[in-house]
Amino acid sequence: MRVITEAIETLIGDFIRDRGLVLWFDPEQHYGSIVRGLNSGQDRVLAFDGSFYKLRLEAEPFLRGFDAPKLLVYLPIAWEDAKDPLAEMLAMGVDLRPGVSGSRNTRLAVVARKALKGRVADARLEDLDRQIEQGGLTLAELEELVVGDGAFSLPTALAVLFGTALIEEAALDFLAHPERDAELVARNGMADWSQALGALYGLSAEAGASPVALRKLLARQALTCELMETLGADVPEALQRLVSAADSQVARRGAELSRGWRNRRDLAASYPAVSAEVATSLHLDSIDFSDAVLE
Repeated sequence: MRVITEAIETLIGDFIRDRGLVLWFDPEQHYGSIVRGLNSGQDRVLAFDGSFYKLRLEAEPFLRGFDAPKLLVYLPIAWEDAKDPLAEMLAMGVDLRPGVSGSRNTRLAVVARKALKGRVADARLEDLDRQIEQGGLTLAELEELVVGDGAFSLPTALAVLFGTALIEEAALDFLAHPERDAELVARNGMADWSQALGALYGLSAEAGASPVALRKLLARQALTCELMETLGADVPEALQRLVSAADSQVARRGAELSRGWRNRRDLAASYPAVSAEVATSLHLDSIDFSDAVLE
């Protein structure tokens, strides 16, 4: 699936249809692969390669006459660097760029959030800006969020119970609302729920585990994954022995679950007490953290 790619292609196509001349600024160069596939059909694409003189010369035939040209100009540079040499073209057309207000904002995180809304859990979408800016997520990796989450969908009975088919949203509900435990057991959903959490978060619950035991296991996994992510390479040896290793994708999901739980106003009230329990279970007060790690 190319949900984000299709969303940006539709956005660009709509602006070309309505405004004719579109100058698309992509200083982070997230969309180069998309532009290479756009130069087809009735629309024409020009790409800036370092020379404003060359670009203006190539665009000149399309700018003559009274009708607005159906032309996309892709600029993998900042708007500030082009606003003077391309002032005439900017006056004639419309510019799309990261950070501008309204629908012209093509910041990757903004486009991705809109495209993935309802397909991927909100907890995974809240932190996209930071992950993208730190080089943690590319357009291709964001597209994989849909494919990856598609493999982890809840059975209908559990989706009805939690009010969502997304396991990550259901996991947040499960962590914060133990009052649903009786219904979960009554629906004979524990086996499926334990399997779903195991697939997404790497939990290894014993057969027949109670909702209470499963919730403690999930909370410990989520909070520990976020702690390990925060510490990075500075994980104390004593903590390494306490924490089971998980692959990077599982660890990232656990950390995102922890952040979503703590930052959601409708869920956060249940977080402090459980966090204290997990800290006690990990014996964090007996581990010698360096000053740099504590900061």
